[in-house]
Order: sequence, then C-alpha cells, then structure tokens
Amino acid sequence: MSFAFFSFQLTKNKKATPLNRSIIFFSLILSGCAMNVSPELNNNSKQPSDVSTKYGYIWFIDPQVDKETSQRNADHECKLRGFTSASFSEEEIKCRSKDIFGLCLEHTGTLRYKCNK
Repeated sequence: MSFAFFSFQLTKNKKATPLNRSIIFFSLILSGCAMNVSPELNNNSKQPSDVSTKYGYIWFIDPQVDKETSQRNADHECKLRGFTSASFSEEEIKCRSKDIFGLCLEHTGTLRYKCNK
C-alpha cells in the first residue's frame, strides 16, 4: 500500500528526489523481511495431554517458523509427562497491539500439540 502511494506521488510530480527514492527503497525492504523464528514452550496448558509453543514477531517481519524444532520440543515435553509423542493440532496467530489506525503491530503465534499415548 505504501509503495503504491509513493509511486503515485512520483508519477504525479514527474521527478524522483533522493528522499522519494530512499522512502521507496526502505518501503520495499521492510515489506518483505523474512526472519527465522524458534517457538518456545508455553506451559499454560489446561490438560496434561496438551502442549503449546509460542513465538512473537512485529508487523514488517515475515516469520519463517521452525516447526521441526517446535515438534521436537513438544515431543520431549510429552515424554516428560508420560506420553509417547506429540502430534500437531493447530496454529493460531493473534494480534498483541495495534496502532491508532487499527493495524496490528505485534503478533503472537501459538503452535498446539496433542500428546499421544
């Protein structure tokens, strides 16, 4: 959205100032930043057979979630609780904080697992 706005401004003014170029450059960079994220165990489960891992990220990050590590952590936690392994149940992403326009600035992701007997 921001790129389209600045492109419109450039075509309207028919000149590209250094400031406009730098704004476009940083808009493109921030819009696609990928980052590796390793979820951490979350011990807020109500059932002993439920295990969850959480991760957080901010609005311009495209998180590359390490689901293999999350699965290994959940397997390990289930074994500590007397189960044999963990199977993936669901992924949930929630907004933690919004700006004045209602855009989400911070997200929390949760990966849930069920322990197998």
